[in-house]
Amino acid sequence: MFMQGDQQVTGFKLSPLVGPYAKSYMFLIGPPGSDCPEQIASVGSYSYMIDQPEPGRRLYHFDIYEAERHVTVWIKDQLPTYQEVRQEVMDGF
Repeated sequence: MFMQGDQQVTGFKLSPLVGPYAKSYMFLIGPPGSDCPEQIASVGSYSYMIDQPEPGRRLYHFDIYEAERHVTVWIKDQLPTYQEVRQEVMDGF
């Protein structure tokens, strides 16, 4: 758990990548002490991203979810470390 400005962030490292909507890392972002995050940041690899752009390759995506909005921050062909993604979250994406 860490602070990003005035927001509390709880981070999770998930493994292994299993299922059609697999996640590697997830960060719940919201006011300190709140039971409901205002944002969720996640890194994962959906099943349809396997073998893209070529057989045997997997793509990873970093997404931000809010109540009425979804933004893909990046798509990469290598999974960054948890610490690298955590730093992106700390820097405000």
